[in-house]
Amino acid sequence: MLIVRCKYLSVFIDKYIYYYYHIFAKIIRVMNSLTKVQIATLFLVIAYIIWEIYVRIWSNSQPEGGGAVIRVDLLIIYPILLVLIIISIYQYFKNN
Repeated sequence: MLIVRCKYLSVFIDKYIYYYYHIFAKIIRVMNSLTKVQIATLFLVIAYIIWEIYVRIWSNSQPEGGGAVIRVDLLIIYPILLVLIIISIYQYFKNN
């Protein structure tokens, strides 16, 4: 814990540590209740967002702003994400 000489600042810091500790505890509680499919879905959605940002940057660096780029990768990515999201939502409502 941070030791501060000012009494009011110490109380202020303690409140924030208490607040973030409880947020972290809630996140851990939620993560423990997730199934493997839901964790995989979460991981793949985050990976897709990173991939989409990377491809958009790459597309803009192409001649003419990447207007002629055909995204065949989306034919694979979208169905997989859609199925995993549907299964995850079903599992969430089934468990709750």
